[in-house]
Amino acid sequence: MVFDSDIQVCLLFPCFNEEENFELLLLKIIPFISNYKYSILFVDDGSTDHTREKLYDLASKNSRINYISFSRNFGHQNALKAGYRHSKGADVVITMDADLQHPPELIPELLEKWKQGHKVVNTIRNPDPNTSFFKRTSSRLFYKLYGFITGTKLVPGSSDFRLLDKSVVKVINSLPESSPFIRGMISWVGFKQISVEYTAAQRTNGKSGYTLVKMVNLAISGITSFGISPIRVSFLAGSLCSFLAFLYGIYAVAVHSLTDKTVIGWTSVIASVLFLSGFQLIMIGVIGEYIGKIHIQSRKRPDYIIEESTI
Repeated sequence: MVFDSDIQVCLLFPCFNEEENFELLLLKIIPFISNYKYSILFVDDGSTDHTREKLYDLASKNSRINYISFSRNFGHQNALKAGYRHSKGADVVITMDADLQHPPELIPELLEKWKQGHKVVNTIRNPDPNTSFFKRTSSRLFYKLYGFITGTKLVPGSSDFRLLDKSVVKVINSLPESSPFIRGMISWVGFKQISVEYTAAQRTNGKSGYTLVKMVNLAISGITSFGISPIRVSFLAGSLCSFLAFLYGIYAVAVHSLTDKTVIGWTSVIASVLFLSGFQLIMIGVIGEYIGKIHIQSRKRPDYIIEESTI
C-alpha cells in the first residue's frame, strides 16, 4: 500500500508577469498537497516585471519551491516543456497557470483519478458566459478544424491544466520536436486518460499574456505539428481547379472552332483568376509554414535558454 506521504507530487507553474499572484497562489494550493511529498516549480517565461526577484525570494525561504527563469520570452508551450524536463523524481506532475484561474480545489480529484489508474487526467473548462462571441466561435472552429485536419481529437475547452503520470512525462520528454503543441502531444501519446470539468475563476491580479496573435500562432503550430493534411488539401484543390480549367479550355476551343461565336465573359475570367491567385498564395503560405518548421528544426537551436535556476 502506498501512502500519500510517499507520493511525490510536482506542481508546475509557467508564468509571465505574475508577481502579484504568487503569495495568494501558494496560500491556496498548499493545503491541498500538504499530505504529499510535494515540490513546486515555477518557470518564468521572460517576465518583464519583478517576477524573477519574487521567485528568488520565495525559493530562498522554502526549500520545496524552485524556479527556472528564461533569458527572454520563449512562449507558454516551451515553458511547459522546460518544466516537464526538470520535474525529475516526481511520481506525478500537475500543470497549472499561476493566475489563479485554475481552481486548486480540483487537485484532490485529479490525484484521486490518478490513483484509480489513469495516467493522464485532463481538465475541461466549462463555457464562460462572459467570453466574447468572437473567442467562443474561433475556439469551437479551431477544435473542429484541428480534429478534421490532424485526426487527433481535442475536446473543446481542454486546457494545459492537467495531471501526468511520470511514465507519460518520460515519453513527452523523449519527443525531439521543436515548437511543441503540448495539448496535442498529450492526446497523441495515448495512455489511459480521463477528463474532469471545472469552472475558471476570474483573474485576481494582472491581465492575460495570451494575446490574439499568440493564440493564432498556437493554433497554426498545433495544426501543422500533427499531420500534412493541409498540403494534401492544397494538392487535391489544385488538381480540381486544373481539371475544371482543362474542361473550360476544351469548351472555349470547341466554340471558337465549330461556331462563329467567341466565349465572352471577361468579368468571370478576371474573377476566376483573382480567386485562383489568392487560393494559390494561401496554399504557398501553408507549404511555407511546413518548410519553415523544417528549417527551424534543422538549425537545432534550443527551444529555450535558461538564464537563472535553483535546480
